[in-house]
Amino acid sequence: MNTEKTVPCLYCQSKNKVNDKQCYHCGMPLALKHPENKSSRLRFFVQAFVLIAFFCLVMVAYLPR
Repeated sequence: MNTEKTVPCLYCQSKNKVNDKQCYHCGMPLALKHPENKSSRLRFFVQAFVLIAFFCLVMVAYLPR
């Protein structure tokens, strides 16, 4: 069972290892931030959520009741 993570090439859709610099099939450079990279999307979501929550807390404290 192969548990190594792969990402598809944006040009030929062949599977490549996450740490590869270029596609083994077509030779094109692989994207540093691949669109299917879930960790970068999750990190962005968490940062946006914290920023919005902080803004809401400031507005609750600042606005008159």
